[in-house]
Amino acid sequence: MTLSEAIAWMYLQQLGRRNLTDKDKLHIIGKLYNSVKVPPQNRNSEGANQFDRLIGLDRETLIETPEDKAQNKSTAERLAQQYSTDTQTITKNQVEAAAQKAVLIEKVFSDVSIEDEKKLVNSKVSLKDLRKVNTALTNNPNLAEELTEELKAASTAEEVKEVEKKVKSIAKDPEAFTTEAIKQKLAELPKMGVPVTRIYHSAPSVHPSTEKYQHTDVSKLNQEQRELFDHFIEHGIAVATHKDEAFVSFCKNIEVYENIGRTRGNSTWMNPYSVGTEGSLVKGTTFNCGYDDVKEGTRLEVLDKYRNYFSFATGHHQNLDKLIGKILFCHCGTSLEGKACHGHLLEEFAKGNLDPLNLSTSTSDLILWNNFDLD
Repeated sequence: MTLSEAIAWMYLQQLGRRNLTDKDKLHIIGKLYNSVKVPPQNRNSEGANQFDRLIGLDRETLIETPEDKAQNKSTAERLAQQYSTDTQTITKNQVEAAAQKAVLIEKVFSDVSIEDEKKLVNSKVSLKDLRKVNTALTNNPNLAEELTEELKAASTAEEVKEVEKKVKSIAKDPEAFTTEAIKQKLAELPKMGVPVTRIYHSAPSVHPSTEKYQHTDVSKLNQEQRELFDHFIEHGIAVATHKDEAFVSFCKNIEVYENIGRTRGNSTWMNPYSVGTEGSLVKGTTFNCGYDDVKEGTRLEVLDKYRNYFSFATGHHQNLDKLIGKILFCHCGTSLEGKACHGHLLEEFAKGNLDPLNLSTSTSDLILWNNFDLD
C-alpha cells in the first residue's frame, strides 16, 4: 500500500465513526478529497485516476465507474453523492470548500492531529479568516508555532474559544502581526530600488490563467483589494465593484477588467433585473425567462431571475471560458464578503462549480451565499 493509499484509508476509517458532527464529517471528506484528487494532466493513459486499480480500499467510494465517466462526474461530486444522507445533504461546492479549508488549516496549524483540527472546524473560524492568518504567517514565521501549541493545549470549550479569538484578531489586521525585523526589511526595499511586489500574497495556489499576474506590484492596493486580487490569482476569476475606481483603474492597466454591469454600458453579462420594489427590464433586452411580469424584487429574487434568464439566454453558457482570467466588475459587486451579486453566480458557472442550465437547486440554497448578504 502506497502512502497516498494509506492516507485515504485512514480518512475512510474516520468517516465510518458514528460520533462525527456534520462539520467533522465535512472536514474529513475535504481531507479525503485532497488525498485522492489527481490533476487531469497526471491521469493515466486511460484517463483514470490513481485509485482505479486499488485493492483492499473502499473502491466504490474512490474509483470512477463507467457511469461517472459518462456523466463527467468530478471527484467532489462523487464524494458528495456517496456521503449525503437523509439528515445531511452534501454538495460538490461544500466538498471543495472543506478541502480548501483543510489545506489552510494544515498550513496555519502545522503538525496537529485530526482531533485538534476538529476543534477549529467546529468553531466560528471561517475560510476567509484562515486565508488572512496565512497572509500574516508570511511576515511572522513564529505565529504558526504559537497557534499550533495553543490549539493542541486547548482542552475545554473556553480554551478553544480563546484560540478562535486569537485567529480572528490576526485575521482582522494581518499587517499588525508583522515582526519588527521583517518590517525593517520591507522598509529598506524601496531605498534599495527593489519594487515591493505581493508582500502580503496569501493565495494558497496559482490558477493557470493567472500565472503571469502573480508577481504584479500590489504595493498601492489596500487590504481588501489585495484579498480580491489574491482570490483572482488562486481561482482565475473574482468579482469586484465599480464603486472602487482605484481598483477599476488597476485592473484595466493589467488588462484583467471585465464589465458585467449596466452602469457603464450594457454588458453581455449584465443582470437585466435590479434590486427594487418595481420597475422594468433594461431597455433593449428581449428574452423570455419564464416570468410574466417585469417587476423587479429583493436581492434574492433578482438573482433567482438572473439564473432563469441565463439558462434561457442561448449561447451565454458556451462563452463562460472567456471570463476566466478576468475580474468581473458590477455596480453592486463588493468584497469577498459583502452583498451578493450576479457576478458571484457567473464566477461559479465559469469555474464549473454550478451548472447554469440546472435549476434543480433553489437559488437560496446555493452554498456560495454562505459569505454574502442576500438582503
